[in-house]
Amino acid sequence: MKLATAPVNWNSPDVPEYRAYTPYSQLLEEMVAAGYSATEWSSIMPKEPEVLADDLRVRGLRMLGGFVGLELRNPAKREEEVKKGVEIGVEAEAETCRLLDATDAALVGWCLDCGHLTYGGGDTLRMLQKYGDRVGYVHIKDVDGELLRRSREEGWSFHEALKRFIFPRLGEGMVNIPAVVRALKDHRYDSWLVVEQNTTPLNPTTIARENRLYLKALLEPKPQSVENG
Repeated sequence: MKLATAPVNWNSPDVPEYRAYTPYSQLLEEMVAAGYSATEWSSIMPKEPEVLADDLRVRGLRMLGGFVGLELRNPAKREEEVKKGVEIGVEAEAETCRLLDATDAALVGWCLDCGHLTYGGGDTLRMLQKYGDRVGYVHIKDVDGELLRRSREEGWSFHEALKRFIFPRLGEGMVNIPAVVRALKDHRYDSWLVVEQNTTPLNPTTIARENRLYLKALLEPKPQSVENG
């Protein structure tokens, strides 16, 4: 598996007020400084493919894709919104199961986001056991269990949860990241793990680096001990 980052680790469009935005050029430099060679697109990046390609190439970065949010609850906008993307990302376990069960596995893959799945009340390992062969892309993040409990009891919006830093450093929350990685390996997933922490009270570049090193340690094969007999 290969490791990538995302602009949302520095600039969150859901809560842009939580910290000063990192300018585009600096954003790319911070990604490189954190040790990444691949990222996703965001709206602060150039829309001209040639310009973006040049900016990425000189920094040794690769573009993987991008997140598209769709406003489907407004009937007046539904047709226009659907045109924005060719796929819809759903969150809760029941919604994800319904989508995967209703679609052809040969045509529709699954972008697993273990953070959003957990936030929506789902069980990542149970979902991987049932749909692991359909994973085509992974957003990986952890969830603060205590903050999740409070968010449900106090009725926080998702934006409020982000401002309270619902997604902590990998390995510090309730998602069993090592088990998720093992399950992906069991299903022979060998593509990208895109780190998405979204918000952090600490330096985002430092945290991005720490998250990369945490995953790298999980992915590297452990040396086998040799016994003398």
